Amino acid sequence: FEFFKRLLRDFGPMIAQKKDKEKDEYRRRLFPEDPGLDGENTSLYARLLRLLFEEPNEIAVRLLPEKSLVALAGSSEGETAENARVFNDAGSVCEDIRQHGLALEFLKKAVAASERANGKNTASTSAVYSNIAIVYNDMGDCGSALEYMKKALGFYEKALGTDHPETATSYNNIAQVYYAMGDYRSALKYNKKALGVREKALGADHPLTAATYNNIALVYYAMGDYDSALEYNKKALAIKEKVLGTNHPDTAVSYGNIAQVYHAMGDYGSALEYNKKALKVKEKALGPDHPDTATAYNNIALVYQAMGDYGSALEYMKKALDVYENALGTDHPSTATTYNNIGILCLELGKPEEALPLLEKALAIREARLGPEHPYTVGTRQAKEDAESLLRR
Repeated sequence: FEFFKRLLRDFGPMIAQKKDKEKDEYRRRLFPEDPGLDGENTSLYARLLRLLFEEPNEIAVRLLPEKSLVALAGSSEGETAENARVFNDAGSVCEDIRQHGLALEFLKKAVAASERANGKNTASTSAVYSNIAIVYNDMGDCGSALEYMKKALGFYEKALGTDHPETATSYNNIAQVYYAMGDYRSALKYNKKALGVREKALGADHPLTAATYNNIALVYYAMGDYDSALEYNKKALAIKEKVLGTNHPDTAVSYGNIAQVYHAMGDYGSALEYNKKALKVKEKALGPDHPDTATAYNNIALVYQAMGDYGSALEYMKKALDVYENALGTDHPSTATTYNNIGILCLELGKPEEALPLLEKALAIREARLGPEHPYTVGTRQAKEDAESLLRR
């Protein structure tokens, strides 16, 4: 680790003055190992490498290939404030590239160093607690995520007070974990704590206040209280239209959320109205080939399907599929969902011969991505078997 720090300190400024081709050669010499990343993660890695040549310092641990990160995680550098910061940064980057196990190794080193150097009830240590909670949450370990979030909350309430925006963020994070656990009453309790603070500290028209209205709406929706969900979604929408305007992608998200509630209530006319508002904004702001626009196509298709207008439903599903295949690839979960939806629609139309190949594609992706026992996989497998049964008649 010290070797890399010295190398980056000594060679970083020199590399920064080199031409692009020369920089590439230095990159190859200094970082010969393949980091083993792909797609979006490769882009992240390349961006972090570029940062090296602009600001060479201990944060360059972020830029090392995975094998070097593994070596660093096994090193012992002492429980100092500097190392706490370095390990925290390294852990955060490992989390960004979905290396959860390695992220936890770094972050637990960071928390040990920070507790020793800074103390347990400090902002620095609480920030590490929060980062550990994020990793556990992404791993689906809600119990451990909650444990560390509540550690962070203890500091914020004591040091900053219960009416501070950072405390509200902590309430919000805890609410999200309870939501993921299906404990909707606890999620509602903490969301409303966050809302009380944000309305008071930030104002009724602040984007974070709108985000909290939205979170509360999601909890009410999950609880089946559609009237309350609609109320809070419309509060969020009012802020977004006022602050961001009616043509902003975040405003479109609220249109879509309201449409979802109307759909659940069986008010298909209103659901279609708000879904089409969302689509109009997304086509204009993001373009017709963006995955979020495809989601709007899909949502409209589902409303038409519920209304029994299968022709329109199929039209919009195929629009969504074209975008997903081109933008995300043919093995992406969203593409699989659309294969599945079109396949089921074909079954409803009495066309099992068209449904079967789509359901086979969906099943292959879901088995690979979600596993054979996931509810979505099971549902697709049953639909495929239905199609095969109809074709045997």
